[in-house]
Amino acid sequence: MKCVEKYDFCLDTVVYQKVYGKNAEEVIDEATRKIRYLEGKLSFFQEESDIFQINIHAGKDWVKVSQDTIDVLQKAVEVSKSSNGAFDVTVGVLTDYWRQLKKNQKKPDKNKFKI
Repeated sequence: MKCVEKYDFCLDTVVYQKVYGKNAEEVIDEATRKIRYLEGKLSFFQEESDIFQINIHAGKDWVKVSQDTIDVLQKAVEVSKSSNGAFDVTVGVLTDYWRQLKKNQKKPDKNKFKI
């Protein structure tokens, strides 16, 4: 049986695939295309991605996003609820804020985030 292995860098991490079968190369190529497609929709860093646009327009404007992005965000909300907050899909803004504070050696502004 044919085995194909491939390392790639996608979604800001190393992706390793190992596929067995006569169509292993085609399967890996298709999986890589799908991963890159999703990265293009879900990236925090690519300006054309849905997630980047959501974050840039948060609290200001509506953003049209793909059905795939909606599906992933709905699943993320489900996981947030089922994990009793151990996973929180909305924590990115706070994480980025704390990262910037640390980088600039500043203390948090108590008025920055009011709930």
